[in-house]
Formats: sequence, structure tokens, C-alpha cells
Amino acid sequence: MQRSAPIQLYENFVPKWGKESVDLLILYIDEKSNSNMKEELKDVATKADLKIVKEDVQTLKVDVNALKADVQYLKDDVQDIKRTIRLLEKQSTEFVVLLKDTKAEMLKWMLVFWASHLTLLLGYLIFLK
Repeated sequence: MQRSAPIQLYENFVPKWGKESVDLLILYIDEKSNSNMKEELKDVATKADLKIVKEDVQTLKVDVNALKADVQYLKDDVQDIKRTIRLLEKQSTEFVVLLKDTKAEMLKWMLVFWASHLTLLLGYLIFLK
């Protein structure tokens, strides 16, 4: 049966460097690898972190859908406002035309009124003389 590589390395280094030196070397390597692993594990997400992120994503999806609905509602409002503006423009144009026609009618009747009064006044003055 073949022994594992770390045991073979240990047995090969003990005669050359001594048991105490090899033990210190193994302890040093072990501490370094553990500290490196701890450093790397600091950045690794846990299941709880992933659950929180998943919940945040779900909340954001709900918020985005709500915003989409709000945008659609605003688009509908804008369309209603545009229709109202077109209607008001049409009505204001019609009102201006009506106002011009009314003004022309009033001027015409004022002219008739003053002309008839002037004629009556001249007729009265001629009749009195």
C-alpha cells in the first residue's frame, strides 16, 4: 500500500533538516494556508447573503413592475392631455371666428342705428324749418 505524499515528504525531510525544523516548516505552511484561506473566504457569499440578495432582486422586480405601471398610467394621462389640448385649440379657433362674426354684426347694426338716427334727426330739423 502506498503512503500519501505529505507523509513521504515528511519522512524525506526529517533526516536532512531534523524533526523540529520540519515540524516548524509544516506549522508555518499550515498557518499560511489557513490565513490565505480565511482571507479568500471573507469575500465568499454565504447562503444567508445569497438569500438576502435574492430577496432584494425580487423587491426590485416588484418595484420595476410598479414603475412600469406608473409609466403606462402617465402615458395614458399624456394622451388624454394631448386630446384635450387639440379640442381646446379647435374650440378656441371656433370661438375666435364666432367673435369676429359677432363683432362684424355689431358694427353693422351700430352703423344702421346711427344712420337711422341721423336720418331722423335731419328729417326732424327739416320738418321744423
